[in-house]
Amino acid sequence: MKKQYAAPQTEVNHADKSSGIENDELKYEYWMASLYKISDNRRRQACLLAGGARQLYRLSPEKLKGLHFFTEGEIKGLVSSRQAFDIEGE
Repeated sequence: MKKQYAAPQTEVNHADKSSGIENDELKYEYWMASLYKISDNRRRQACLLAGGARQLYRLSPEKLKGLHFFTEGEIKGLVSSRQAFDIEGE
């Protein structure tokens, strides 16, 4: 007689969407993903350096220059993309 193995039961933990925290973070992640002129690896590294997509979004151009990570053109692209997305209603 063959034994039948059942697929393991996994419980999916969905975040509480009513708080809006996860949705808010996704806005910044989406903004970061839109920076198509910067490679995926550089975006990931920049996000790690800054402490997250939200923190990267909030860095001033001077602080971005201070990271010695982005070119002048990339910094201009980051700043102009903030104006296009306007996540924080600035």
